[in-house]
Amino acid sequence: MPESPACGRLEVGLMGFADSLKGLVGKAKGYAQQNPDKIDQAVEKFGDTVDEKTGGKYADKVDKAQDTIKGKLSE
Repeated sequence: MPESPACGRLEVGLMGFADSLKGLVGKAKGYAQQNPDKIDQAVEKFGDTVDEKTGGKYADKVDKAQDTIKGKLSE
């Protein structure tokens, strides 16, 4: 069965989106490497907000997520 033209456009659109996302991630990593203190503060504040909103119910998962985010951005 032949592909429709829309399917090809979708593929190109998704590839463009993936490239844009990679570029955004690269910029975020660069910012994180240049501003580690700001990133740590933001990640901590986010975690504190989640803990506050959930009554600390997921504190262990939030802590693990914070550690993962900090590790990934510092690579």
